[in-house]
Parts: sequence; C-alpha cells; structure tokens
Amino acid sequence: MARSVAGWLLLLVTSFGHAATFTVTSTADTAGASCAAVCTLRQALTAANNAAGADTVAFNIPGVGPHRITLGSALGTINLVTIDGYTQPGAQANTHAHASNAVLKIIVDGRTLTQTILTVTGGSVRGLSIIGPPGNFGLNVTDGGTVAGNWFGVEPDGTTTVAHSRSLTVNSSSTHTVGGAANADRNVFVAASTALRFESAATGINTVRNNIFGLLPDGVTPAAVDFAIVSIGNLSTQSVIANTISCTGGIALQSFGRVFEQNRFGTTTDGIGNPGCTTERLSTFSNQSFSFNTFANFASSPLPVASTLTGIVLRSNRIVGGTAVPFDLNNNGFTFNDETDADTGANNLQNYPTISESRRIDDDQVLMAGQLRSTPGTSFALEFFCLARDHASCIERVCAGQRRTHFDRDDHSDDGCRRCGEFRTGACRIRRQW
Repeated sequence: MARSVAGWLLLLVTSFGHAATFTVTSTADTAGASCAAVCTLRQALTAANNAAGADTVAFNIPGVGPHRITLGSALGTINLVTIDGYTQPGAQANTHAHASNAVLKIIVDGRTLTQTILTVTGGSVRGLSIIGPPGNFGLNVTDGGTVAGNWFGVEPDGTTTVAHSRSLTVNSSSTHTVGGAANADRNVFVAASTALRFESAATGINTVRNNIFGLLPDGVTPAAVDFAIVSIGNLSTQSVIANTISCTGGIALQSFGRVFEQNRFGTTTDGIGNPGCTTERLSTFSNQSFSFNTFANFASSPLPVASTLTGIVLRSNRIVGGTAVPFDLNNNGFTFNDETDADTGANNLQNYPTISESRRIDDDQVLMAGQLRSTPGTSFALEFFCLARDHASCIERVCAGQRRTHFDRDDHSDDGCRRCGEFRTGACRIRRQW
C-alpha cells in the first residue's frame, strides 16, 4: 500500500514539469518548433509555448548590438512565458529616479505588420525596444500579463522615434500592472496615436505606475502621443500612480482612472521643468480622486468637471503655470462664491475659502486669517501647504497663494520659487484665524 501511494505522489509531481529557459541567439525570423544552438525569437517562443511550466525566453545574440529582429508576420500568442531582454549581454535595466537610463539591446521591429505583434497571456515582457505596426497594437496583454522596463516607439539610442498606432492594449478581467514601483519597471511610450488602451473586457484591477508618456527616455525632450491612456473598461478599479504624462495631442487620459496619485502632468519627469509642448486635459467622472499630483503648463483647464459630476476629491495637488482655471467646476470658467453655498452643479459648486491676511511672523511661521462661507452645520477639511525649502519670500507667497486658492499658483516669475522644489504639507507652521 505504501509503495502505491509513493508511486502516485511521484507521478503527481513529475506531471507538472519544470520551467525551462530558451535562449535566442539569432536575429533571423525563421519559424520552427525547436530552439537549438541557433535559435530565433520565433522558434524560442514556439518551443516555450510547447513546453510545460512557466518558461523564460532569454537572449545571447553575438555582437555588441543593439540587435534588430525584423518580423515578417505576427508572433502570435504566448502563455505563461517571460520574455526578458535584459538577459542580453550589455543590457541594463533603468536605475534613474525619474527618467530612463536603461540600456536596451533588443529591438522587436513590427513596423511592416498589419497585425498585433504579440499577445501575452499570463506572462511578462521586459527589456525590449518595441516598434509597433502603423495600424494595430504592439502588444496585447491578457490574463494577468505584465509589461515593464520597455520602450515603445523609440529605438535604443533614445532619440530615434517611429510613429505607430497603438503601443499596448490590456484585454482581460485579470489583474494587470503596466510598469511598477521599481525604477527598473518604468516603460517609455512615445510617438503613438494611443499609447495604452484598456478594452471593455479589462474589468479587473488595473494599475498604470511609474511610466513616461510623451517624452523621450531622457525625461525632457517631447515625443508626443495623441492619447496617453484610453479605456472603455471598468473605471472603479483603475489607478494611475507616479507617472509622467506630457505632450499629448488629444485628451491625455480618456475615460480612465479612479485614483490618481503622485503623477506629473505637463512637466518634465522631475516634475519641475517645462518640456515646451502642449498637454491636453483629462476626462473626469464622478467619485474620482486626485491627490499629490502636479498639473503644469496647460492651455486650458486640465480638469474640467461637468455639472452632473459629484464626489470628485482634489487634495494636495500642485498647479504650475497655465492661464486657465485648473479645476473648472461646471466647465464654464471661474465661479464666484454664493452666500450659503446653496448653488448646485459639479461637486455642488463648493465655495472656496478667502484670505484676509497673510503675514510672515518669522523664518518658519506665517499668520493667515480668512473665512469659509459655506453650508451651515457642515464640517470641512482645510489644507495648508508650504514649500520644503527655507526661502522666506517664497514661503510667504506660496503659503498665502496655496491657502487662498487651495493650490499653488507659482508661475515661475520668481527665480527663488523656481528652485524651491517639492511641495509637502506641514513644511512650515501656520497660525490660523478663521
């Protein structure tokens, strides 16, 4: 009896097989089901799909590179396969805090195709320069696939861009992350009609984190996308965190996102510089939350809020430059306060606080006095902001401006304020009289 149980256990374990690594050694596009000493990307993907386990496709193509793999047809679908371009000798993942200094050695060039280059089902793609087709998607991701550390629409030199239709689409109800928390996870999206699209089937938890849209990998030079992110999926489970989104010809984010945190819209990747391009607005919906973002250099309101929308949370955001009303309730320009805040519309046309006095007491204290006239018997949260630099004139001006308008209106007219850097709450003490 013991012998039969042991035999059954052995059969159970061995039936799952072991993950294998298939190494690409050629830039040719030859098909085949085996990956021998000379192995193309197409052969490696086929062999990995046919093998049991979650396999890896690695690279060891002779020569300094970068190495261009020009595709004659689509690569099809891979299941539970990891493609890792950083295994190519000389390749290196990004280490830069906000731009991308990644060294990419593998180019997957699908510019002559009419189909999607590759569908990734439950696997991952890292460390590639992906040149997409002019009329279809570069990558299609389903069933929990991950895409991180790639450049879309720009070659490994970091400057040569190739216009294409759509870089990446997500198309299943699983959990997906585009990018990631680590510097090495940062994707770069440029020169696309639509950089990232979530289809109607993308109803799972989807996070877009720590990517660059519309700027070259240097984080400074414009390389526009028409639409950065478009969704026809489920807004309630979508998050946009710590991305740089600039230089958009169309709506920057269209129908995407429930939570927006720590993003930089309209700036260089350091969140300070002006890339000298136009960044268009975000589309808004009820119950969205915008916190600790920077909105800069918009020609029109970055967040127009239609009269039917409510529950939009705007907290601790920074506004730099621009001439339009940043958060435009009712999408009709500036709205004055009314006596008891009885008017209705977008976010109930909430009254704003007014400042009667703002005076510096010493190097780290500002006295502020004012009032908020709104709905009687209602509690409100009032936020105060200061610069994280002990620059007296800058602190006084921005503390006053932040309190008065609930966001910073630094127009960079003062060189000291230009260099003040990041904003944070509690950077100076404020005596309040309300």
